[in-house]
Amino acid sequence: MVSEEAIEQAIEQVVSATEEVLVAFRQKEPVLYAYLMSDQFRLLTAQEQELLLFMALVIWSSWRQACEEKPNIGEEQIGLAEERNWTLWQAAGTGPFRHRLDVFFEGYAEEELLSYVEDSLLLEDGKTNELGVTPEGRVLLLISLKTVIDVLTGGEAAELPLPD
Repeated sequence: MVSEEAIEQAIEQVVSATEEVLVAFRQKEPVLYAYLMSDQFRLLTAQEQELLLFMALVIWSSWRQACEEKPNIGEEQIGLAEERNWTLWQAAGTGPFRHRLDVFFEGYAEEELLSYVEDSLLLEDGKTNELGVTPEGRVLLLISLKTVIDVLTGGEAAELPLPD
């Protein structure tokens, strides 16, 4: 499991050496990098696309610090995890964004990483937040970043039961 301290250290590392971390990420996780650069993310604003990559780098860096096991991530794993996360989101129904996230936290081992994502996506005025996240972009950011966490940690989303 990734600790809050590991996430904070990873944030500092990515901020101070973004290009070096990005190069390492592209070399070590080319399939995951290709996913993050795929056409589906053109729906995001430029600022949201930058945030997606930055947060994925933080997640990856903190996970590498905390975990010995290195996954062999393939397109199929990413697709299955993403599909599972969209299914969970749809099953969460309607209501405030924060309440709809509960379904993702139930029984989830990487709670600190998911909390990092949640905190970054909350909107203060209902329109945008200080990171430039829009209401339209935050669900796509949530699903994609949760997918990144899932495939790095061995696809835990596939093991979780779907809500009734």
